[in-house]
Amino acid sequence: MTANHLIPLPKQNGGILKQIRDTKKKLIEGLAKSETPTGWQDPSEEAAQSVWSAIEVLYSLVESGEIPTHFVSIYQRIVNAEKEVNVLSGWEYEGMPNHISVHVTVDGIKLYFALKQLNDLKRVLQSLQKMQNKDDGGWGVCDGDKISKVRSTSRVLTVLIMCMNFPMTEDLVDKVVVVKGLNWLYNAQNDTEGDYGWGNVSNTLPSNTSSTLSALETLVEAAQYSISHKSNVLPVRVASIKRGLEQIIATHANPEIRWQSAREDFGINLEGEIIGRHVIAGGGTTLAAQVLIKACALGYLDPSHESIYYSIGELIRRCKSYRHVNVLVPADDAGTPVVWNSAFALDAFNMFERLYVQKIGGSYLEPLIYKALLKRAKWWQRISAILCITIIVIFLLPYINALAQIPRGFSGLPTLYQGIIMIFLGIAIEQIIEQVYRFFKARVGFFQNKAQDKEGE
Repeated sequence: MTANHLIPLPKQNGGILKQIRDTKKKLIEGLAKSETPTGWQDPSEEAAQSVWSAIEVLYSLVESGEIPTHFVSIYQRIVNAEKEVNVLSGWEYEGMPNHISVHVTVDGIKLYFALKQLNDLKRVLQSLQKMQNKDDGGWGVCDGDKISKVRSTSRVLTVLIMCMNFPMTEDLVDKVVVVKGLNWLYNAQNDTEGDYGWGNVSNTLPSNTSSTLSALETLVEAAQYSISHKSNVLPVRVASIKRGLEQIIATHANPEIRWQSAREDFGINLEGEIIGRHVIAGGGTTLAAQVLIKACALGYLDPSHESIYYSIGELIRRCKSYRHVNVLVPADDAGTPVVWNSAFALDAFNMFERLYVQKIGGSYLEPLIYKALLKRAKWWQRISAILCITIIVIFLLPYINALAQIPRGFSGLPTLYQGIIMIFLGIAIEQIIEQVYRFFKARVGFFQNKAQDKEGE
């Protein structure tokens, strides 16, 4: 991949990381200007979902290390909005009373998790698992919805896997529920030449950006869990994940589609009766950025791939383009900025910033050390290296002695004895290098994920 394929960034800004941090600052300022004692004032039609938006924005700010001015009152409003419906706890989708919303409840769980409110987390987490459709393993939009949806199922599984990753919440998750849901999600993938994505309902063509990205986010998280815990409890089909990534990258390459989220209608089937239609959309670029970054960290996508930089560059461009409305991000290019998508953009920036330091910044250094400096040498190469170190240090001793206090007993020894001592020191240094080699080999091997790739093949 040549540099010409990377998203063009202004040279005077000192690189993409600086741009991200500058944009994050402006984005947080924009959200601060939209803040009210009960949440965030949304300038769009999404203002009707004010509790949901408050949950999403508060979570993103907390993850960014920011505490909003009205934190106490906003958080109290969120807690008070939690309902109990048919022995289930969670949040309603405003406009659909008496039904616990999967999407809003997932975001509520993420917020409780970020704030370490484990007592509150337990009841809603258990309720979410009870809402699984036992027949197929997926989730509908709300409790009682028997039509399993890709987006709903993906969001639930992502938060369940998140809780599985931490000892304090691991026991709150039923792994059988997660495995059944993942299998449903894999089976919902399209398998038609040229379309390996997901529609929001199982095996619907054509696939759309929102559903495909939601599914990929979950499947990548499951793969990451399997690697980090060295466990095969969760099903991981690497080939399916990579086909889905290829679908998203191909979508980005189509100038007529890019990553604009498709608006999609689907029925909500409650007890055999379709009671209404729920319209979904969402910011494709914001979710694409997060998914591609996670895939990169897992080793499924090269850190220099143009799609990663395009997604981040596009988010930066959108934030700058909408500066006149307090730097909020629209769901679509022609749309009105919304606070929830601004929260998603903030999540993507945070994730890229962490990855840039942990993976992208080190992805070229680690292989360099691994292959050039710390590569396991043959026995004669290692002996030669030790001798070279010894000879060099012996010749440098007079100069080193002038700069540092070397014990007189050592400097007064004959050169032969000094050489023997330095040989032992050289062996010690070589052993230290060996341990460093093992450390970097383990890290590089973790990111390359060779074992998982073979399993997927």
